[in-house]
Amino acid sequence: MADQSSQSNGEPISILKIAKDKITIDTKAIKSILEKIGNHYFTIYSINGPKRTGKSFMLSNFIRYLSQGSPRGSERKTIGIDVWSEPFWTTHNGRRIAVVLMDTQGSFDDQTTMQQNAIIFAIATLLSSVLIFNIMRDVGEGVLQFFQFFSSFATLTIPEVEGQAASGERGTGAFQKLVFLIRDFQFVQDYQLGFYDDNNVPKGQKENFKKDKLDSNPGQPTEVRFTHDQVVKSYQDVGVYLMPEPDKGLKQLDTLENLNPDFASHVGAFVSPVLSPGHLVTKKISGVEVTGLDMVKYVTSWATLFEGSDLPEIKSVYHSAAESQFIIAKHLALTFYASEMQKFLQQNPDGVSDTDLCVKHGDTVKESFAIYKSKSRMGGAEMDAKFGEEFTSESARLLGTLESINNTNLKAAQANEKLNKAQEAFQREAEAQRERARKLEAAQAKQRKEMEADIAARKKAHQDLMNMMKEQKKTQERAEKEAKEREEALKKRLDEERARVPGRQQPNVLQDIIQGVGSLFVPGMKFFR
Repeated sequence: MADQSSQSNGEPISILKIAKDKITIDTKAIKSILEKIGNHYFTIYSINGPKRTGKSFMLSNFIRYLSQGSPRGSERKTIGIDVWSEPFWTTHNGRRIAVVLMDTQGSFDDQTTMQQNAIIFAIATLLSSVLIFNIMRDVGEGVLQFFQFFSSFATLTIPEVEGQAASGERGTGAFQKLVFLIRDFQFVQDYQLGFYDDNNVPKGQKENFKKDKLDSNPGQPTEVRFTHDQVVKSYQDVGVYLMPEPDKGLKQLDTLENLNPDFASHVGAFVSPVLSPGHLVTKKISGVEVTGLDMVKYVTSWATLFEGSDLPEIKSVYHSAAESQFIIAKHLALTFYASEMQKFLQQNPDGVSDTDLCVKHGDTVKESFAIYKSKSRMGGAEMDAKFGEEFTSESARLLGTLESINNTNLKAAQANEKLNKAQEAFQREAEAQRERARKLEAAQAKQRKEMEADIAARKKAHQDLMNMMKEQKKTQERAEKEAKEREEALKKRLDEERARVPGRQQPNVLQDIIQGVGSLFVPGMKFFR
């Protein structure tokens, strides 16, 4: 909700007036609002749509919300473009942000020409950061064709956005946010009421209305698919809000007293998030935020462009609806051609043969002409011939650029192939060297292992020998010890014998042994006396 200080007793002021065949842009009125914003950033909500669909009533609910509940009455009829005279103020992320509300004349009434409708839509689109398109019952192909036609008019008219619109990438469109507000939605058996975008659906809802109805699919004819793509890609963010009937089919005036409670609930569910500080979309030009004073400069140049005669193409747009259709249809056809050919090269980054490129060029030219024919139906054979001449020239120029890009891609692919082969050869040689190194290392490891085993065996043999010698030494020591012990035992017995027979010469056992042995060889010989 807006700051307390933002409550205002403002009123709608006209910034664009239509009088017969003349459109007047009141730059002074626009400046009076933008200068109140000054060096602050701001957001502009624009409500557009066919006549008698409740645009002004919805705007009154915006004002009521921003004014914190002060009543604002019922729907009024807007001629041209009206802007609320006083900006509302809110704070987000420490910044003071101005909120500006804009209402536009209903499209396709019986008092406004095709080019006047185009200019109203273009100016509202260029000024707004959020465009709310109010329609009844459903989004049909007619609504999407309307959007494609007049969005293209805006991008062709204003140089600041034409280049951005030609990028063709989703989420990078020339314009910021688009919300289709569908009242009296009829297909509630398939889709719940509420908000849909790429990432959000009402709770419990499986199918996504935005993706089903707005995004293209491969099964659609080329021109239908292209229409859907151009609408979605013209805006950085696209959403849909499905609402019930405001008065349960009674078709009364949209006033607070007549509102269906369910409808009133959905109005609150739509308005509150859209205007809450966290969801504000500040105005940007070419992706850069602008202040109120910055915007004054843009508005001044745009007003001169629309009202002046300096630009031949824009001037010719004013001359007739047929010429308007031709310029926009040619722009769409060229955009389609460039987008498809660029996509083809992106899908074949290594380049294609000249034959394949020429075949793709021929097929795309045929599809581009079909798109032109579906969008330009007022010029007849003369316009078709003019388109053929101009499109052939411009597509040939684009083809020359594409051929240059393709040749560069082919050369780059050939160079990459040579580089890849060299890298593969290097990798093979490196792998062979690594394999040789692995084998050498394995052989050395085996040799080391065998040497270590031989050393271990020698050590073991040496240790076994040492152990055997130690054992032999121990055995010898035991034998010597035992011999000594026997000798000592024998000597002890002899000593005991001598001690037992005193005065008797003790027998010399050793001599007796020697005498006994000697007598065996020399009988009767006495060896001892």
